Amino acid sequence: MRRKRALVYLVACLLCASLAVIVAVRLIPKGSADPEPTDRTPLLLAAQDIKPGERIVLAGPEGKGNVMFVDWPRNLVPAGGITDKKDVSGTPLRARTAFVKHEPIQTSRLVKEEDYVPTDMYPLMVKVAEDDLKNGRLRLGMKVDVIVVTNKRPTDLMRCAQIWAIGRLDANGLPLTEKDAPPNVWLLVKKTDRDAFIEAEYGAGKMVVVEASDPQCTEPYVVDAATSQQARSKEAGDMVARAKALTQAGQYEQALSLLDDVANNYSDVSTAASQAAVEESKTRESMAQSLYDRAKAALERDNDFAQAVRLLDELDKQAPATSPVRQKAATLRQQANAALDKHRLQAQYEALKTAIDDALASGDLPTAQKKQAELAEFSKQDVEFQDVKTQPKEAAEEYAKKVKSALNDFSIRKQALEYFLKRDDVQAARGQLADLKKKYPAHPDVPGLEKAVQAAEKPAE
Repeated sequence: MRRKRALVYLVACLLCASLAVIVAVRLIPKGSADPEPTDRTPLLLAAQDIKPGERIVLAGPEGKGNVMFVDWPRNLVPAGGITDKKDVSGTPLRARTAFVKHEPIQTSRLVKEEDYVPTDMYPLMVKVAEDDLKNGRLRLGMKVDVIVVTNKRPTDLMRCAQIWAIGRLDANGLPLTEKDAPPNVWLLVKKTDRDAFIEAEYGAGKMVVVEASDPQCTEPYVVDAATSQQARSKEAGDMVARAKALTQAGQYEQALSLLDDVANNYSDVSTAASQAAVEESKTRESMAQSLYDRAKAALERDNDFAQAVRLLDELDKQAPATSPVRQKAATLRQQANAALDKHRLQAQYEALKTAIDDALASGDLPTAQKKQAELAEFSKQDVEFQDVKTQPKEAAEEYAKKVKSALNDFSIRKQALEYFLKRDDVQAARGQLADLKKKYPAHPDVPGLEKAVQAAEKPAE
């Protein structure tokens, strides 16, 4: 009896277990079977704690570096996670924020090294001339000095600042890339110097950005009074030295311009001002000697008397009042003026001869007669010229004969034509007119004679 009961209980338990298995299978959702291995990808992690501003260095085979790629489930990659080595092997990057060891590196928390502002530096904006950016006088990355100009007097404010950006910055303080960026330059200055910079910016003067006087400088610094005076003294001395070199090269105007800048802008540097005054006197003396030599060559070698006079005029403007060159120049000027006057007379003489020749060739005898009379008057000056075939007096006599001969010839031919017309010998008159027109085409009497012949050719009404 007991065996039967045990058997019944056993069968009942098996039935219950089977029922439980069936129910459990039905309650398990489809597709919830054990998942296959998840898809994985490389992900860049911090290999150690990274401080803000620290350069991102990918660990190599030896393990040196502060970031590394590890195998990571693809579906657990955070937004901005870096999965490609190319993203960290090209442009140098720095950490914008801190990372703890094994934390995923995200692109939004990195910054290009060229855009990075060191923690002890601060970007400050200065508006500059648009032309300075267009023509390249101011360029991204160059070292510059900042000068404050008050009442036309420059004062050094800062040296060795770097142009970090041009244009505008975005909300994150990073440079914007714009086609038509405003003419602003952003300079990296030390945070400890920021107040001095801002105070100058809102002062009465105008801030001007120029190329660094020392391109090899390493970090920006505010110029105090002593440093400024020392720097200004050095700048003025350098300018005087450059002016000396220009004078030696014969570039006197550029040298004088530099010395003028020293005199006007560095009057507070006493040694430089005195040096500039001495050098200016030397430069003007050298310039005067050069002008004298050129004027002498123009007069004696080139026979360019007008150029000689122009050079001597310039010498009078530039030479110091006590210059010994002035005395030599005065003598040379007398020679140049005399030569120029004689040159002008010779030009007048040649012009008169040419006018007479042209008038005779065209048959304009009244003009030839008038110019011959002017030549006769001209010859009374008793002047002689070099490199001419005939002197004025001789030429006046020769041309008087030529003009007189032409006048007589024309008169005879005219009288002959008139005689033929009186005799009604139109054919002979026509022939005489043809000869006159050929030999004296520009004579003012020829048109009247031609009308007379034409009238004789018409039959009487």
